[in-house]
Amino acid sequence: MEKVGVIILNYNSSNATLDAVNKVRQSKNVQTHIYVVDNNSDDNSLEVLNSQSDGIKVIETGYNGGYAYGNNIGLRAALKDDNDFFCILNTDVDFSECTLQKLLDEYPRNSECIFGPTILQSDGKIIQSVGAKTNYWIGRNRNICGGEAYSLKKSVNEVPDYISGAFLLFSRETLTRAGFLPENYFLYYEENEWCVRASRKGVTIKVSWDVTVRHAGSVTVGEGSVLKKRYMNRNRMIFMRRNASTLQFFSFSCYLLILYVRDLMLKRDLTRFKEFWAGYKSI
Repeated sequence: MEKVGVIILNYNSSNATLDAVNKVRQSKNVQTHIYVVDNNSDDNSLEVLNSQSDGIKVIETGYNGGYAYGNNIGLRAALKDDNDFFCILNTDVDFSECTLQKLLDEYPRNSECIFGPTILQSDGKIIQSVGAKTNYWIGRNRNICGGEAYSLKKSVNEVPDYISGAFLLFSRETLTRAGFLPENYFLYYEENEWCVRASRKGVTIKVSWDVTVRHAGSVTVGEGSVLKKRYMNRNRMIFMRRNASTLQFFSFSCYLLILYVRDLMLKRDLTRFKEFWAGYKSI
């Protein structure tokens, strides 16, 4: 039976983390090793997690370096334990006891692959994510089939540039080729760059249409929150500077200039400019 190291990141959400741990424990026909990485929580998370740590490895980072930083620490620990596969799992994902087994059964064995399920909204009917495509000329991402009914879109042949980091499955060989997640972002865009750069190294990016999970989305940060908007704008600039060609980045910069002028003339607001500039200076 193949061993799967499951990495779950915790920050001030021990109850949700333990719920996720229990779901993994219920997985059928899969040998799982669970790694809970606490990203320097400032509540009683560590105390709660350590009190119920039977069968799981709780890792304290001592520093909140963000999504990629915490998951990379978990991956390094999982690598030492000779796991065959690795799964990065968000605490707000709902899945069945057969999900991991089905994903392993469907996992492409003839190539390195970053693989994930179809992610539905919490109602289980509407597609939240089956991956996305990036337009490098304007720095925009198009969510493939996002917001459409799952029952009407059972199969699409479009290959995504990246898939959601809420639930990722990949082999040891894939991690060796792709490397660890980029830690330049803190929050948002880590999986974008990881998938894009892995793809350029020959790794396949793929989603299963038959295996589904439900994801609430933005529970910790909040959908539409100021924090989310700030990091999305800042990190889009970082991503484009690191991954677009010179000509594409020039086109993207012209597009941003148009947005800035519009914001200034219609809204008297330069917030977006400041967020992008913060990203520009971060490189």
